[in-house]
Amino acid sequence: MLFASFLLQGSAALAADPCTRQNSGNAGPCASREYERIDQQMASRYEQVLRKLSSPEVQRHLDNADEAKSLLVAAQRSWKNYRSQQCRTLVAVVRSNTPEAVGRSACLIRITKVRLAELRELEQLF
Repeated sequence: MLFASFLLQGSAALAADPCTRQNSGNAGPCASREYERIDQQMASRYEQVLRKLSSPEVQRHLDNADEAKSLLVAAQRSWKNYRSQQCRTLVAVVRSNTPEAVGRSACLIRITKVRLAELRELEQLF
């Protein structure tokens, strides 16, 4: 029930977007564009954190910056797998209530925004 509620709320938020208000047939492509935008922000932040971990200043302050960098790379790979599997599951659960493209994009957007916030928080620690 929580999963269905999540996707339906995401779909409602997308419906309020000007892109989807003009023509409801555009909901899938508009949501895909929003996901691409958020995913690019997250990827840029990830690269920024990796670069910062490699900086001499940060390396002086961390006991093992190389280990932290390796762990971040592994975490990002695992997170990408989690995001993919989680959104597949959510779409499968609510397939009859939400168009698949909109539901999948809403899920990807939400999870990617959370990861972006996590990367911002991590970067502030060093």
